Amino acid sequence: IYTLCSENLPYPVSEIVSAMTLGVRENLPISVKTYMVLNGTYHYLAISGLHIGVIVSVLYLIFKLLKSKNPFLKSSITSGVFLPLTGFPPSALRAFLFTTIVSIGKTKGRKVDLIYITI
Repeated sequence: IYTLCSENLPYPVSEIVSAMTLGVRENLPISVKTYMVLNGTYHYLAISGLHIGVIVSVLYLIFKLLKSKNPFLKSSITSGVFLPLTGFPPSALRAFLFTTIVSIGKTKGRKVDLIYITI
């Protein structure tokens, strides 16, 4: 994915896209890093649980459109493919574990109150 970004996008943009999608920040130009730190947007480059949530949601919709059995469980487990690409950041790993545990519970017929999971 990193190679695909660098081959198809111009230099500073390719590094920003790679940082936002994969967490690869080593090749960001110093000027871009400094600018993002000064205006308070550097944290957007961190891979977070939100990334996993978006991936799980998109995969869920795809599996649901394909009329697959247990789309939530399949989308949660499939989202695990993204983790090695990002280097297993703790926030993404935690989100992956939570979505997988919730999906297993829902598959087993357990009532899941999502508000209690976030507390």
